[in-house]
Amino acid sequence: MEKNNKIKLSLNKILEKEKHYLAVILEDIKHDFKAFGEVLGDVKEKGDATFEEVGVIKEKITMLEISQQNIRHDFKAFGEVLGDVKEKGDATFKEVGVIKEKITMLEISQRETNKRLDNIDDKLDKMDNRLDKIEKETVELKEEIKELRMLFVKKVDIERLEKCELRINQLEKIIFELQKGIKNNMSFV
Repeated sequence: MEKNNKIKLSLNKILEKEKHYLAVILEDIKHDFKAFGEVLGDVKEKGDATFEEVGVIKEKITMLEISQQNIRHDFKAFGEVLGDVKEKGDATFKEVGVIKEKITMLEISQRETNKRLDNIDDKLDKMDNRLDKIEKETVELKEEIKELRMLFVKKVDIERLEKCELRINQLEKIIFELQKGIKNNMSFV
């Protein structure tokens, strides 16, 4: 039994050393697990924070996608409006061309009208000159008639007097007709 006791003792010594060694290893493992748990906690916190940030980023991406869709829609609407503006611009450009042509035609017509008015002015000036001459001749004839009447009173040539009176009547009719023509032409202008 002694041998058995010695073996037990030896086993006890070995077991104690192993227990101690095992306790140190367990303590070391416990410490490593505690450190691992702390690191794991930090990793979990960072993972949670990252997860929250990913959620915020997803929301922002969703908002950007919606914004992009709105921009595409607005751009399409802008393109349609721009097309309408271009069509109206083209139509306006054509209308401006037509208006320019009409203005050119009106300018040509205005020049022709101005020429006609100048021609009428020239004719009226000539008529005024003729009327002035006729009025002058009429005044001279009236003076001559006055002289003849005086001479008639003195029994001078009655024939000459009648000719003068006839000529005055003719001149007065011409003056009347010319004045009537001038008034008609002036109302035309």
